[in-house]
Amino acid sequence: MSHRPGLLPSTVALALAISAGSAAAQTQPTTMTDKDAQPITVQGEIASIESNHITVKTSKGETKLMLGPDAKILSLAPSNAEAVASEAFIGAAGSAEKEETIKATVVVIYPKSSSASKESEDYLTWDLKPDSKMRNGTVRSIENGPDGRIVGLSYPQGGSTVVIPPGAAVMAATPADQKMLKKGAHIFVPSAEKADDGSLTADMVAVGADGFDPPL
Repeated sequence: MSHRPGLLPSTVALALAISAGSAAAQTQPTTMTDKDAQPITVQGEIASIESNHITVKTSKGETKLMLGPDAKILSLAPSNAEAVASEAFIGAAGSAEKEETIKATVVVIYPKSSSASKESEDYLTWDLKPDSKMRNGTVRSIENGPDGRIVGLSYPQGGSTVVIPPGAAVMAATPADQKMLKKGAHIFVPSAEKADDGSLTADMVAVGADGFDPPL
């Protein structure tokens, strides 16, 4: 995953260390790259879990994951555009309408303690599709426009405008622990690491709260 302005580089790539703190549409199918050096994305439903070993039922079958020793767990719940407030920290992904303007498909609202100055592992990063863009930043302005809520973001590299249309999926992120990981829960791992033996290790897992299936 390439780094773009406002996209904080990540040691785990959708993530949260939530001492600081990271929508509902159709779930995107599990994406797994064949490049050993590249992050591997895993999305699906937990089929079984034992200690730090998770079996995930994906659209392509079952995938086995091992949680890293310091794996971070992020809970995601449905929210709405009205919950995006001034000075909040959000991540938004969608299509580029014009330079530095994104029409959001998915928005994640991070906990109030989040900050653009935090290290990369505090935030989720993801690509909805090859031509999508993502920005993480602090909300500096909000207004209502003809196409939805218009949000001005700032981040260390500059700023951008995010339009949140009525159909956008908006999620609220909260810190969680491994107790959230149970059979039947929907999870999203943005960046699993593949070892030489083919095994996958996750340092960050986002899990849908109360059966929610995060559309990331």
